[in-house]
Amino acid sequence: MDQEIKSFINDKEFDKVFKKMLCSNLVSLPTEIPEEKLKAIGLIIARFQRLELTIKDFIHYLIDSDLNNKSKTYILLARTSFKNLIEILASISIEQSYNEQENLNFLIDKAKKAEEIRNAIVHSVWSWGIRSKIKVHKNKLVFESENLIADNIEQVADTVYNLRLIVYLNNGRTLEERVNFHIDRSAPIGELISYGPAFYG
Repeated sequence: MDQEIKSFINDKEFDKVFKKMLCSNLVSLPTEIPEEKLKAIGLIIARFQRLELTIKDFIHYLIDSDLNNKSKTYILLARTSFKNLIEILASISIEQSYNEQENLNFLIDKAKKAEEIRNAIVHSVWSWGIRSKIKVHKNKLVFESENLIADNIEQVADTVYNLRLIVYLNNGRTLEERVNFHIDRSAPIGELISYGPAFYG
């Protein structure tokens, strides 16, 4: 990934085209987005991806007792959308008779809303701190435009973090993931520590 980034940045062909187009005035105006909003948007992206990974782990814990090998689960879910992930989680939890199903249903609904808000924020066009989006709703072209407060965006990121934390703590794992107990049923073996009188004095 690091090499890909370097190649993307140090692209001489792009530099040549950019300079040519710049001279022809065929270049868009810079978008001045306040730093605090950029930070908040970045937090939403990063924390939402962690939430997605946690949901994949939850699915794994419900279908496989091997807590240390999640490779097969990750392969199966690699190309699954977030919407389908939570549908899979809902179905498997019911099939496995998960004992906190009511709470899980609530978290799933919260995750759906988180995705809706995340998509609205991430897939919008941002200019000077204004979020705008053009979409088709009920066969009509709809223009959205609003000035979101940076604190509100960051609170969305915090809520996504809290949602991930609750999912993580309630994913059906046992303490065996953190503490392993080993019962040794072999017969005890005596060991000579010292040789001498049993009583002193």
